[in-house]
Amino acid sequence: MKTIVILNLKGGVGKTTTATNLAYELSNVGETLLIDADKQGNSTEFYGIHDFQYGLGDVLTAKNSDEALYLKAICPARKPNGDIYPHLFVLPSDYRLMKSNISLLLDTSSGRDKRLRRYLAENESAFDFVVVDCAPDIDMASINALMAADLALVPITLDKNARKGLSEVWEQITAAQQENPKLKAHVII
Repeated sequence: MKTIVILNLKGGVGKTTTATNLAYELSNVGETLLIDADKQGNSTEFYGIHDFQYGLGDVLTAKNSDEALYLKAICPARKPNGDIYPHLFVLPSDYRLMKSNISLLLDTSSGRDKRLRRYLAENESAFDFVVVDCAPDIDMASINALMAADLALVPITLDKNARKGLSEVWEQITAAQQENPKLKAHVII
């Protein structure tokens, strides 16, 4: 399983567009999971998931891997007409993720930054690819994504504001590489 994280601190640089399209293309060659790690839930809505009981926030705040797996939070991606995309699934999010991020920040137990990595390891045989659409923020969901990733893609636009946050994102990626040495990173324009 290859895990690709799309992140940048700047909004409007194409993170969700990149994530949703990359996930679709990868689903043409293997089983693909798109994780919406943004409380806005745009990737979730893009793939026709408007009402769900459990999402990424529940997986991240589950007490252990067994509880996270029990939630059955993964949903099939849907086309605009309601049909299911073959080989494409979504771990959805919405504004409930904000509460989960706060819970994780207050949690003093070790491993709170590796919960997504453990969850994906438990699901490794189910997926060939995982694409994570991160928020324009470095929150606990994004940190968990970096700890689970093989590759971080940082989309930027060629304007001053987009480049400003790049050094901070790169600093976070470098810090994550201390715990996750397999993580590679690239900037895409």
